[in-house]
Amino acid sequence: MRRMPKREKDYLAEMRQAASTSNAARGFEENKYLTPALIEEYTRRFEKNEPKLNPDTTRYEVPPPSVKYKTNPSKWEESVQNAKSQLEHTALRMQNLELMQKYAANAWRKHLEELEEVVKEYENLVRKVDDELEGLNSKRRLSQEEAEGHLRELNEEWRAMTRKCSLIEEKVKQMEKDEEIGMQ
Repeated sequence: MRRMPKREKDYLAEMRQAASTSNAARGFEENKYLTPALIEEYTRRFEKNEPKLNPDTTRYEVPPPSVKYKTNPSKWEESVQNAKSQLEHTALRMQNLELMQKYAANAWRKHLEELEEVVKEYENLVRKVDDELEGLNSKRRLSQEEAEGHLRELNEEWRAMTRKCSLIEEKVKQMEKDEEIGMQ
């Protein structure tokens, strides 16, 4: 028989650590049953070598009326009613287990199919948004290319005007020089 790598003391240490650190930091889902009080109770029992806590099964028991009420028919009726309800509850649990064995796989498949449909819907939505973005980007690109041509024309016009202004300025300076030479 293989020896277990952990002992009860190791599990208790982990439980204390789990209670002291945040569950989100450890990456585990929160366990609402693992309370500090429960951990302390288990630790106390372990340190005193007391027996482990066993689950409470009293609700599954069907006791007869106490000795004091053995002759009381109403107490016997209550006891019989309790036994019937326990039997009915057990029968329902067995029926649920049978139904689960029979239909749980199909229900899971159906759930997976529904999830696949949801995924397809989201993929179609993503495709639609991508197409809209592609159309918008195409319109922007065309608008920018059109603006580029217009900006080039304006740039050429500005250069031509600038050249013309500098030629005029040169002519004016030349005329002023000629006028100064002529006046002398």
